[in-house]
Amino acid sequence: MRRIKRLTSAIFGGLLISCLFQFITINPSYSAVPTVTSVAPATGATSSSASVTITGENFEPGARVGLLNGGPFLAGAIVTKDRNNGASDVHVSGNYAYVADGWVGLLTVIDISNADAPTIVGSVAIRGFMEDVYVSGNYAYVIQNPRTSQLGVSSALAVVDISDPTAPVLMSKFDTPGSAQDVHVAGDYAYVVAKGEQPALRVIDISDPITPALVGSIPVAESVEDVYVSGDYAYVAEGESGLRIINIIDPTAPTLAGSIDTPGSAMGVHVSGNYAFVADEAAGLSVIDISDSASPFLACGFDVPGSARSVYISNDYAYIVSLGAGLFVIDISDPTAPEFTGTYSNISTRGESIYVAGDYAYMADSGEWVRGLSIIDISEPRTPALPVSVDTPDNAQDVCVAGDYGYVADGKTGSLVVDISNPELPALVGPLSTINADLDYYSYGKTSRVHVSDDYAYVTSNYLIGWDAFISELRIIDISYPASPTVVSFDINYFDRGYGPAFISSDVYVSGKYAYVTDGLAGLQVFDISDPTAPARVGSLSIDEAHSVYVSGKYAYMTTVKPYRTPEDFYRISNLLVIDISDPSSPTVVGSVSSSYDVINYWNKIVPDDVYVSGKYAYVANDELQVIDISDPAVPVFAGVYDTPGKAQGVYVSGKYAYVADGGAGLQVIDISDPTVPAIAGAYNTAGQALKVHIKDNYAYVANGGSGLSVVGINGPVADIVVVNSTTITATFPAGLPEGPYHIVVTNPGGQREEGYLYNAFNVGLSTEDRMACGNRTCDGKGQR
Repeated sequence: MRRIKRLTSAIFGGLLISCLFQFITINPSYSAVPTVTSVAPATGATSSSASVTITGENFEPGARVGLLNGGPFLAGAIVTKDRNNGASDVHVSGNYAYVADGWVGLLTVIDISNADAPTIVGSVAIRGFMEDVYVSGNYAYVIQNPRTSQLGVSSALAVVDISDPTAPVLMSKFDTPGSAQDVHVAGDYAYVVAKGEQPALRVIDISDPITPALVGSIPVAESVEDVYVSGDYAYVAEGESGLRIINIIDPTAPTLAGSIDTPGSAMGVHVSGNYAFVADEAAGLSVIDISDSASPFLACGFDVPGSARSVYISNDYAYIVSLGAGLFVIDISDPTAPEFTGTYSNISTRGESIYVAGDYAYMADSGEWVRGLSIIDISEPRTPALPVSVDTPDNAQDVCVAGDYGYVADGKTGSLVVDISNPELPALVGPLSTINADLDYYSYGKTSRVHVSDDYAYVTSNYLIGWDAFISELRIIDISYPASPTVVSFDINYFDRGYGPAFISSDVYVSGKYAYVTDGLAGLQVFDISDPTAPARVGSLSIDEAHSVYVSGKYAYMTTVKPYRTPEDFYRISNLLVIDISDPSSPTVVGSVSSSYDVINYWNKIVPDDVYVSGKYAYVANDELQVIDISDPAVPVFAGVYDTPGKAQGVYVSGKYAYVADGGAGLQVIDISDPTVPAIAGAYNTAGQALKVHIKDNYAYVANGGSGLSVVGINGPVADIVVVNSTTITATFPAGLPEGPYHIVVTNPGGQREEGYLYNAFNVGLSTEDRMACGNRTCDGKGQR
């Protein structure tokens, strides 16, 4: 959502390098910022459309209305002092968040009384690496560990007086053998778990904060990660060793009560009632019945994408931070049958830990953009329409749909065939092709793109050999029988650059009897595939760092990156090239437009990842959605741009909508009925990193990197939009919306598009008829559980 982008801009604007060139010319007219205050009625049914009246201010003629899935969304964020690595833990007390500020060795205090605008109000230097923080009363208890080769710093529990949050004072330190990982305070005791040569749970008397003293200990597994104290027991997450329950009725003499080897690797634990909820890394959420502490058992599990690292229980919800995938909200009102309700993932969320207080979840974040504290509004945790997913073995990079099958480029696995004859029950059929074993034996290889035409799939793979050579491969696969595909031919290119290539990228597009292939280093190559079993290279165009390609008529539209050096920095300019392919043996560039540039960073680049041509416009996913007028191929010009909330990676156009795979922000649906003023129409925050998208019928098929393939139902558009006056809009919300809350967004037209949001304003429930069909149970709009 645009609100996220504005927050990001506000936080990081001072860090961005100033522009050398102005590439995009915007119409100088301006629009007012609309304000949405209410919608009536505020509820609707899944089985029928709803005529609504939206009230607010500054509505302009031609304004458009969209519905975005509700649920958790970013309210505010702040970069803490450790700008390079981010925060490692957070604990909230009153109007303040206390952040363990990673490598800079600080406890940072943040005023969160206004969640939209958190501010740093104090800090105290502790030294070392800040591992964990727990607040109790007027004191914060912080775990300190030495940084690599840091002299004079040991692993310790630091006690900080926070009676004045704006001026915290370090009171004392208590050395803990090994490497302390976590602390939980209960009464007069701090319970600290530590790895190392003497892994243990240590009980420290903190009744006098100036002179803490060790009073008891018990050995634990060396892989220990977390501890939670509830009643007479301490629950210890021991990594690959599972969960250990320790009796602490007598804190000076803790004893083992019971243990269980969890399915994954126990990284975090939170206890509520008779259950311990474990962030179980690759296994997701593991729910352990602890009603008998001597014999705990696995009650159930719930898989989440990524690597579950931290969990917090509040009311009937479990909030799970999953490394690389974001925040997941799970309904645990019945702990034996948890249900997904919502997710939040921003541009490159890397959540380290989570704390929930009131209507907000506070996430210690060490991601690409928010290296500090992310504040997430969870006042309505439920997100409608969880997509159906297929978990692929590696990283889903691309997807192409043809007939009853989806073909997925799955990174190091190769490519896969997925049966989508029933889109709501997709099934993995098997491999389409595998990585070339001979090449992969001595190189890093991955499959990156797949294109289907008639009875053949065209698959590109890339191999990086050391840092000096690069191999690209095109395979042509007969898919007459998708369950039994056969490779009929392949072509290999070898490049010796003498240094590591900046990108490993390739793409393929088939038009007529030709396949147009980009291979990252050699530009565009044209193959005659009139006989797919014997493709012949007939033409080429040498362009360094070519990326995606789309063919329409007698032109190929190709995205590239061009290096540009200044005395101070090494820049990279993204381009869209228009290539005349009327003579495939001699492709010729006839026009180009530069879209963006940034300082070269070999590990984190914004590249023009995808291009789609529809009518007289080319739509480029290049961190944002860029619309380029190609009515005159010799002089392509920018027509419009939509700054998506995430990092636009893929785009597919169908009708008046552009569907954008937006990285960590999931699937964005952009209204392009007026391509010069694109506007948000809908969104779904798919799990993982949305990289590519393909539309077929009423479904979007999204390649989600490590989270596999998601199938998302496409809702009908908001219709009958009438701007009655500057304060009133009437519209019809479509039938068939899944249960849950929705955000309403109003977009004013004009050269400077402006948007106004009303979050979680419209709630969709089951009609009486639907509930009767379900026997008064909660079910979806089709009368099914």
